[in-house]
Amino acid sequence: MKVFTTLLYDNKPNVSYTSYLHEGSEEIDKDRQFPAMIICGGGAYLGISDREKEPVALHYLQAGFQVFVLDYQTEATGNAQYPNPLLDLAMLMKQIRLQGETWQIDNDKIAIIGFSAGANLCAQLATHWHNRWLAEGVGTGDNQLLKPNAVILAYPLLDFIVQEKYANLDPRIDLSLSYTDTTKRDFMHHANKVFLGKEYTENRMKEASPYYFLSGKTPPTFLWTTAQDDLVYPQQCLHYANKMMELGVPVELHLFEEGQHGLSLGTYQASGDPTLQNADVAQWQNLALRFLHRRFGEF
Repeated sequence: MKVFTTLLYDNKPNVSYTSYLHEGSEEIDKDRQFPAMIICGGGAYLGISDREKEPVALHYLQAGFQVFVLDYQTEATGNAQYPNPLLDLAMLMKQIRLQGETWQIDNDKIAIIGFSAGANLCAQLATHWHNRWLAEGVGTGDNQLLKPNAVILAYPLLDFIVQEKYANLDPRIDLSLSYTDTTKRDFMHHANKVFLGKEYTENRMKEASPYYFLSGKTPPTFLWTTAQDDLVYPQQCLHYANKMMELGVPVELHLFEEGQHGLSLGTYQASGDPTLQNADVAQWQNLALRFLHRRFGEF
């Protein structure tokens, strides 16, 4: 295994990606082509959670992927306003495809996985990869370089308009599951200002919401969340999956009964915190691998 970190841009020292690569052993896999996985951890665009980075990377490395963990722009590392993090992800996707032969990657088998805000980011690429403005933003004329072949979204934020109502930031709406914890409400409001701008409007929220840009070009998608998620409104996943079904796009959705937001793998390997360990939720790992096997075959 080789592990190394690379700057994504020459002029942005805090935007990078860490590669976890099989080395092409003479004895094991010299001539093998691997699928690839790009990982985007969550953190509300304020930072990126460690438990959604290396533990997830090692899981997919062991499963047979070449793995890349993206440290996209957040409030802590750069300009996190939309669409800057999306441009970071698109840039990494382009670079991986251009280096695919060097890294023994099958360029038709590149998946992305995101958690929370990272899932919002992955869903943005899934719904915008074919847009000319995105290709131009990363310096290519070939949108196919930016296309994910499969997408995994864990407890994702997919619709800022619905989420705003859920967080009870809009006093005209009272949802039964809206925030009662003002600390969480204030946290979400701050995060939205970082990502959408201080004076964000409903049009701005819609612009950054993947739900409104779903189309027949959206790649096959696997989603999971929990019914007890009290930070990101879980029914967004149901709305998203329902729209994908209406469009005839392959989709798989798992709604687990119990579990808080941010469980990552749901295991001790991802976090020593007992509140972030859930054996039922941890089943998503194998379910997602089966989903990927249906897309990519054996790997």
